[in-house]
Amino acid sequence: MDKPIANSGWTIMKSIKFLFIYGILSLLIQIPLYILEVNSFSFYPIIEILVFLYLLKKLYLEKNNQILVDKIPTIMGVISLVLLVLSYKLIYNNSIALLIEKYIIFDFIDMESVYLQLLNDQVHFFLSVVILAPIVEEIIFREIILNKFLLKYSVKKAIIASSILFSIIHISIFSMINALFLGIIFGYIYYRYKTIILCILLHSVANMIVFLKIFILKTDNTFLLHGNNIVINEYINVILGIIFGIFAIIILNNKKIVRRFQ
Repeated sequence: MDKPIANSGWTIMKSIKFLFIYGILSLLIQIPLYILEVNSFSFYPIIEILVFLYLLKKLYLEKNNQILVDKIPTIMGVISLVLLVLSYKLIYNNSIALLIEKYIIFDFIDMESVYLQLLNDQVHFFLSVVILAPIVEEIIFREIILNKFLLKYSVKKAIIASSILFSIIHISIFSMINALFLGIIFGYIYYRYKTIILCILLHSVANMIVFLKIFILKTDNTFLLHGNNIVINEYINVILGIIFGIFAIIILNNKKIVRRFQ
């Protein structure tokens, strides 16, 4: 189970075709909701699960592939991933994100209005963003696409290409840039430890931070207000992020962070 899935690799165009089919199926399910003037966000978890299960069965499991779930994180593994996410968020939100918010004035979608809609449905937002999205997106972009890229391309090209595709589906420029960096981190973790569970956990923690900032602090620099609430101590936060990152790397390099199922 420590080797990539033993089947033919995918080209980048084939993965784009796969994502296109996924998007079309999601859209077809949402059209009736739009016609009936029903808030599709409330049904997003159901839509996500239905489309995902269909694609997983037709394009993946029926071709005798395997999902790499034979390893689970240890306590030290969970700690290292939490520190890694905190490190990234502190550094990114207080450096790159601030530059993006300052110089990019155009976006493809009004993320503020999207999140304001979701604020009225916290349960579905939590299920979608913190639970379902990490599971669905990690299996699609790491377990399927990255794994198939690794059979055809070099490790660096496979991780970067899958991360670019991962970022594109986020539509918003602000979200796309953030997702690109996160995708590279998730991709490296997946390649190094050969288990999708770590990536799902890492993704879930990252989204949980956004969820908590929106619903508890009522703000999120990079996803909601686009710089209307810029923190004062950016440098201190970056330093804290570096410290968390150092501890995360030490644990990742020197501690056993995964164990196999018994």
